[in-house]
Amino acid sequence: MNCVPTNLYAEGRKELMRKNVGLIGAGVLAMCLALAGGCAREESVPSEAKIPAGEVSAQSGTQAPPLPPSVANPATTVDTASATASATTSTTTATIAPEGSVKWASSFAEATKLARAQNKPIMVDFWATWCGWCKKLDTDVYTTSEFANAAKDVISVKVDTEGPERDVAARFGVTNLPTVLYLTPEGKLLSKVGGYMSTDRFVPTVTAAVEMYRSIPGIKAKFASSPKDLTAAQQMVEISSRLDDIEGVEKAVDRVRELDPNDNLKFRTRSLLLFADVYARNKKFAKAAPLFEQAAKDSKDPEEMATAHRGAAICYALQKNFTKAKEQLQAIVDAPDSPEENKQEALQMLDRIDKDVSSRQGKASG
Repeated sequence: MNCVPTNLYAEGRKELMRKNVGLIGAGVLAMCLALAGGCAREESVPSEAKIPAGEVSAQSGTQAPPLPPSVANPATTVDTASATASATTSTTTATIAPEGSVKWASSFAEATKLARAQNKPIMVDFWATWCGWCKKLDTDVYTTSEFANAAKDVISVKVDTEGPERDVAARFGVTNLPTVLYLTPEGKLLSKVGGYMSTDRFVPTVTAAVEMYRSIPGIKAKFASSPKDLTAAQQMVEISSRLDDIEGVEKAVDRVRELDPNDNLKFRTRSLLLFADVYARNKKFAKAAPLFEQAAKDSKDPEEMATAHRGAAICYALQKNFTKAKEQLQAIVDAPDSPEENKQEALQMLDRIDKDVSSRQGKASG
């Protein structure tokens, strides 16, 4: 079992509010695993029966309110059971494309070069020789006309996770197969497909990633030209957080707070969480922690509040400020409307901190 680099801030409303702001980074996830006794896990073994079926996520989580609907699509989370059913029972008949219809780059480096030259997003298929569902994507999806037509708007490349480019998989935290990432030419994550999907479900992830990428210049231009447009500011928060643009997120969050001081659109807390998450993903935990704390103070939603406290706790723990980390976790436990699951998770993390601190003190005295 490997700790999967999923989002700390949510996975579906219950899961959405729990781990979905973004990829908090290997250090935070390691602390998540160390403190809570585990985070989101999946099997990563060379067995076809255990390879997960399709799930789609975006770096900055789901429910991006102001983004164009088609752009927000890849941020939805697909239930694994229904995805598995789709993979085996889909009634949509795909047509076979002529051989050679899809042009695959010879390497990730070449794909990056082509993407920059042609101003297209990159579709990276991570695979391994033992991965049965990877082979099924090859035979059932990548051979279809539907995929070939969609793939004209991306630069497609395959990366063997056990081959010469395995460092690419490590760079993006890929631990389970099959995994498909959609990236900007600069290597910023647009969205992710985890597991197998049938053609009728996979092709929309390609087109949605393309639309998301194409929307970026317009969102930035609108934000720059319309300083009183709250929707433009919301869009800028969302897209900048996905692209790890700290300066862009900061400016957009400040504008959201200026234009909507009373949080009438209920976006203030989310914007703070996204801002905090960008700092955390870049391992700037000292800057992320107070933003998570502020989000916890501002939030009126129990799940969202717990998410913020948990994010602050992990950031403080990574700075070895265990007193502050425990304060944040205790706030989850003490909140009267905090869901029981969140309380139990916080208690587990508190217990783990106490044990770890005691262990370190014992070693120091010995």
